[in-house]
Amino acid sequence: MKVNIFEDGGFKMKRINKIVMIVILAFISIFVSPLAGVKGGEKLPIPTIEDLTKGKVKIGDLITGDNVDLVKEYLPASIYVCVKQGMVLRMGNNLPPEKLVPKFFLDITERNKGRAVIDENGTVTLADGSPWPGGLPFKEPKNGLEVMANVKFGAFQDDGYWPSYPVHYVNKAGKIYKTAKMVAWQVFTTGRERVSPLGTVPGFEKEQFRHIAGFTYPLELKGLGQLTIRPYDENKYPDKGFVYLPAFKRTIRISATTYQDNMGGQDFTWGDPRGLRDPYRHWKFKLIGKKFMLIPEPHSPIPILMPEDRSLNPEIKTDLGKTFLRIGWAITPVHIVEALPTGKHVYGKKVCYVNDPTFWPSDMPIAAVDIYDRKLKLWKAYWDLRGLLVQVEREPFPCSYGAIMRNLQTGHTTQHFWRTEPNYGTQPEELNLQRLLELGR
Repeated sequence: MKVNIFEDGGFKMKRINKIVMIVILAFISIFVSPLAGVKGGEKLPIPTIEDLTKGKVKIGDLITGDNVDLVKEYLPASIYVCVKQGMVLRMGNNLPPEKLVPKFFLDITERNKGRAVIDENGTVTLADGSPWPGGLPFKEPKNGLEVMANVKFGAFQDDGYWPSYPVHYVNKAGKIYKTAKMVAWQVFTTGRERVSPLGTVPGFEKEQFRHIAGFTYPLELKGLGQLTIRPYDENKYPDKGFVYLPAFKRTIRISATTYQDNMGGQDFTWGDPRGLRDPYRHWKFKLIGKKFMLIPEPHSPIPILMPEDRSLNPEIKTDLGKTFLRIGWAITPVHIVEALPTGKHVYGKKVCYVNDPTFWPSDMPIAAVDIYDRKLKLWKAYWDLRGLLVQVEREPFPCSYGAIMRNLQTGHTTQHFWRTEPNYGTQPEELNLQRLLELGR
């Protein structure tokens, strides 16, 4: 099913007069402009929830199971179910595009415009076969593969560090019955934009990134982690890496099925972080359409985490016990991409809601995901926690606070909270099997 590129709950294109057509075209030209931003107090170049609902819902209103049908068409399917199960959404504000990513990223994107060459499996290079040099490969993606290539190759940071952060296991009664802690590092070895060496790290030309994530607490999980070395052309070469199992004091090589294992009893699998982390060669992408949708707002007026220990800010209200954080959701242009596994998989389908390049976020471009089981029944809801301001180029830009995964069938929820530290300076050679094993000591 195709979605109208500017679906607003109602207008028809039949027998429209010339004046109205001119107005619509003017509106579209504003929408697609990559820098159609605003300065203090001016109206954003996209409609608000008040515009789309013709005043029935306003910024600041709370959406509950009683009135959620007023905004149903602007919600991911799984989030609608969450609201029916007790989640409360606060209608929040967006930010102008120039407040979402640093200017250098926009400049690099513009400088490399039209240079991207993509193969049938989603690997992006330049015409001479050299690695993509940075920025978004496709400012106006035409299909699902190009949308997801932006996700894969459109990172604004060269590396990231996520210090030991809390993970909450929440039962169907809304009680946090277990807390764990994890730590993560990621280094992009190609497409580097700010941290020396720029471009490609010498000796790592055939890699795209290295990543380590592992548990630091509690004792029974300490050391459980995964090292991933993603080849630049993942379709020719499988991932290199290991999962360390502290209970057995042994490692196993990463395979296609490892990504389908849950992370220490969580609702997340190893392939779920950032919406879809396992290799693209295991998926086939289809662009369903582009639409204005409600997704987590980019900047939270109340810090979600305490700066001292990265614990949940007690000022953040929760619903259904501790299950749902009451955060802001803002109308944003997104691409809706259906991802179907190409082989046997624990999931039957994912539907990813990806920020349009005009409103590309500093990180976590996949804002939400509807996840289906093998019988194509809605199974899980994934959404980002956005709103953390970090200093990049001496200016504050929003990064993620974490991500939530809810099992809609069992009522169990996993909450990841973190503080992103972009361009921390980690070198790729530091992310190795020895670092993975050190997590268990």
